[in-house]
Amino acid sequence: MKVLVAGAGIGGLALAQGLTRAGVDVEVVERDHDVSESRGYKLHLGPPAVAALRQLLTPTGVERLLGSAIATSGFTLVVRDHRARRLFLAREKQDALSLDVDRSTLRALLSRDLDGAVHWGTTAVSYSSSSSGVRLRLRGGGSTQGDVLVIADGASSRLAHQLAGAPTSTPTGLLGIAGRAAWRDVPPLPAPC
Repeated sequence: MKVLVAGAGIGGLALAQGLTRAGVDVEVVERDHDVSESRGYKLHLGPPAVAALRQLLTPTGVERLLGSAIATSGFTLVVRDHRARRLFLAREKQDALSLDVDRSTLRALLSRDLDGAVHWGTTAVSYSSSSSGVRLRLRGGGSTQGDVLVIADGASSRLAHQLAGAPTSTPTGLLGIAGRAAWRDVPPLPAPC
């Protein structure tokens, strides 16, 4: 069996790692030319994500992850609206290991040890399926064949649009700003009206 993965983001690379470790032939195509083109900011990996990465990565990969991340315990996330009213609160167990890691660092770790399975600078533009499998068409006229196609190429994916027959996401107009601060540095909340 050969699995084609369109998209070498964190999800696509994690899948490729797991399938490769299970002995499945995997081919990943990614439009970025290099892992250094990663966009985004740091990620918080809760205990379930850390446990999953321990299963997906080689022991050396786990060591690299732990060495490049900041360990946290008892992580708390509070989301507030524009008037500082609490909208959401999430807390993790005090004794569970969580990690804060840069997105590009995690992507680089997940792309290691895939032995040429990731084809950087290769954009998937469409697919077709038949009784013999799935053909993934690539920008520039090339194509590749597999038994299964996993679409993991982001929110504005052409392939997901093709599968669904319509766009699979729409802009909401919402904007978020994230940051970290010690609780003692946050000014007191205004009194309720």
